Amino acid sequence: MTNLNTTLHNEIIHSLQQSIAVLDCDGCVITVNPAWIVMSTSNKIPSDFQWIGVNFFQICESSFLMEEIEINTLLITSFHSILQGHIHTFSHNFSMLINHKTEWFVLDVSPLLTFGMNSIKGAIVTLTNITASKQLEHDLQESLSQIRTLRGLIPICAVCKRIKDDELWNAIENFLEKHTYAEFTHDICPDCIRSLYPKYSFVLDRPSES
Repeated sequence: MTNLNTTLHNEIIHSLQQSIAVLDCDGCVITVNPAWIVMSTSNKIPSDFQWIGVNFFQICESSFLMEEIEINTLLITSFHSILQGHIHTFSHNFSMLINHKTEWFVLDVSPLLTFGMNSIKGAIVTLTNITASKQLEHDLQESLSQIRTLRGLIPICAVCKRIKDDELWNAIENFLEKHTYAEFTHDICPDCIRSLYPKYSFVLDRPSES
C-alpha cells in the first residue's frame, strides 16, 4: 500500500503544470517534476542537470530563479521558518527575464509532512507562471487610466453656456476635451440654420428623398 501511495503521489506531482521541487530538511532536492526541468532549462540550466541531491539554495545563489538577493534571503528564511513550525506557508510574487521577456511567477513554499503524521520532513517549492494574469491586470489598469469622469458642480454661464475652469471661462467643447477623452466635430443644427441663414432654410423644408 505504501508503494502504491508513493507511486500515486509521484504521478500527481509529475502531472501538474506548476514547477515543483521537493526538498529535505537540509534543503537538498528529493525530486522535481518535468515542468520544473522545462522552467529551469529556459533559465539556461542544462536539461540534463541532475537535480536530485543538490542543495537548492546554492543553486538559487548561483543566479537561478531569482536575480534579486532579497528574494533568495526571503526563500531561505521562509524555508527554515516552515521547518521550525513558525509559519505554515510562504508566498511571494516576482519577475525574471526569460528569453528576453519578463515573466511573472508566484513562489510558494509549503511543509512536506510525514504521511499520516504532522511531523515536517522537508518543504515543497512551487513556481506558478502568472504572466498571463499579470498582463491582463496591466491591460485593465491601462484601460482604467484612459477613463476620465466629471463629478461635482460645474459652473456654467446661463447666457453663453461657457464653463468656468481654473478661473477662466471656456467653451463647453474645450472644457470637455480637456477633462475627458471626447473629441468634437462641428456641424450646424436645423434651428440655427433657420435663425442664422433664413434664406437657405427652405432646403430644410424639402421632403426627404426615400
